[in-house]
Amino acid sequence: MKIFHALFSDKQGGLEQAYLDYSEALVSQGHTLCLAVHEQTPYRAELGGLKQNVAYFSPKGFYDFVTIWKLRRAIISSKAELVLAHNSRAMSLLWRAMFGLRVPLVGVSHGYKTRRMKRADALIVLTEDMRRHFLADGYDEKRCFVVGNSIAQVAAEYRPMPPVPVIGAIGRLVYEKGFHLLVQALAELSRRGVLCRAVIAGDGVERESLQRFAAEIGVADLISWAGWVKDKSHFYDVVDIIVFPSLNESFGLVVLEAMNYAKPVIASNTVGPSAIIHHGENGLLFPIGDVLALVEALESVIDSPELHARLATSGKQRSLDFSSERFAQRLDAVIKEVAAAQA
Repeated sequence: MKIFHALFSDKQGGLEQAYLDYSEALVSQGHTLCLAVHEQTPYRAELGGLKQNVAYFSPKGFYDFVTIWKLRRAIISSKAELVLAHNSRAMSLLWRAMFGLRVPLVGVSHGYKTRRMKRADALIVLTEDMRRHFLADGYDEKRCFVVGNSIAQVAAEYRPMPPVPVIGAIGRLVYEKGFHLLVQALAELSRRGVLCRAVIAGDGVERESLQRFAAEIGVADLISWAGWVKDKSHFYDVVDIIVFPSLNESFGLVVLEAMNYAKPVIASNTVGPSAIIHHGENGLLFPIGDVLALVEALESVIDSPELHARLATSGKQRSLDFSSERFAQRLDAVIKEVAAAQA
């Protein structure tokens, strides 16, 4: 099937990685893609590696009529049999661009905003909780599918925890990711005499303020700031425990990634990680924003090599449920079902 696949983001993060994963999954199932992306996407090399047509756009908002006109021409010239749009901006632009075209428009929602995603002929969401949210807002249950995200499996094996473990965290350095909670937790662990260090990977608008905060509370020497890492395997090789302290997380692709590398995961109980982690079995969850609960969770893992090993090995097993192969099969089945219904 010929699919026009769109995401208009110039950022680097979980959403953009999910777009790449969807693209790879569709190609693996024999579909031909026209990849519609932002002109400033940081993933040009990765997209080029897929050996599919790539079209670049620079939308100025939800009602950029020049971009809408260009999109319409691109959809027609690509002879698309289905259009797949990630999140609100792509949905808004493509809905207008496709007026009068007899091509199904499928939305992929990575969050809980329903207004523009309702325009889709069918909707793909990440979790059952997200599906319930859309259904409660009036979306047709027969046109709403849970596919989730995927993770490419790596041949990582469990590594016992050293005497001074390294706590890892990775993501965009923005307030909602909760990295300030980890910095506070490190200060409390230090006060309790718990030996550990931390590596924080990623970048964003909060980086300088987080570094100042770490210095103010006396833990600057305990934290290494790695920036964006290209070699994920190296990052996971140097850390022993992974923390995701987000204040809001609709899925948590990085949670699966850490599990895949056989690292025990401690995450806030936002809806995304809560859909992946079974508390006490394959990871630990703590209440959103609760620094002391995060400290207790970290201390329990650091003090117990047995718990560290159990969470890591069970997490690795859990990540298999989201393997690229299984994900590609689920996505392919949904795409074909939607196309058949619209025929």
